[in-house]
Amino acid sequence: EPSDIALSPAARTAFAEAYGCEWEEALPSMLRNDKALERLGVDGSTLEGMWRGGVQVKLAPGTYVSRLAGGDTPLYTVNGFYPAMRQAFVEPDAAVRFMVCEFDEDALSWEAFRQQTIGATNPANAATGSLRAELLSRWQELGLSEAPTQGLNGVHASAGPLEGLKERCVWAGVTIEADAFGSSLLEAGLARSTLDEWLEDNPVVTLGGETDKVFDLTEEKGAASVLEMVAATNQPAAVAAASEEAAPAPVGFAWGGTY
Repeated sequence: EPSDIALSPAARTAFAEAYGCEWEEALPSMLRNDKALERLGVDGSTLEGMWRGGVQVKLAPGTYVSRLAGGDTPLYTVNGFYPAMRQAFVEPDAAVRFMVCEFDEDALSWEAFRQQTIGATNPANAATGSLRAELLSRWQELGLSEAPTQGLNGVHASAGPLEGLKERCVWAGVTIEADAFGSSLLEAGLARSTLDEWLEDNPVVTLGGETDKVFDLTEEKGAASVLEMVAATNQPAAVAAASEEAAPAPVGFAWGGTY
């Protein structure tokens, strides 16, 4: 339910500035996507069009709200593109192929990995030579059934090392203790119960002197930087040790869908 979403102070401010009301005031007009489809009597593609036609506000990594365009009364949905996107992945011949990617953050920062290697979320805005730009320019040659769009852009990559850890657990079935980054977080002083909560709920926390959802705070940061933030929060004396003992090759995660 939208009411279950925990917002950071920054997200609350962005919401109020975009829509002229507070989050709690808008909740009665905020629908789950299935309820929006039912109430409006539209399909997933139409809902996505209404959602994209409104003003979107980022609430957290991968979580965006929009006030739907074209309605007589204000209605909001979160990730209103999802029903249409989901359909592409549940077709009988649909497939998801995933790979675990490893790179040295001294040679390739996480920001460069996402922006230059993967490309912007909207393939039309992706950097030349990035995967999303290549998929858009060569989609017929590569055998895709349609040109990639912002909603179905062909490839996904973790936004940061913490999100990468979660996605390795979900898709690749790794365990925290057996994962290079996961075990390093525990060695840096992070309690296992806290890490479990971070991966499950993406709560609002304070790290590195900033307060926000934990995936936001660690987005596009290197693994060593995140370990330093965790160590400084949990045991200041361990910062140098955590940095020195961090796994030398930060691990990313990417998946691609055929549709």
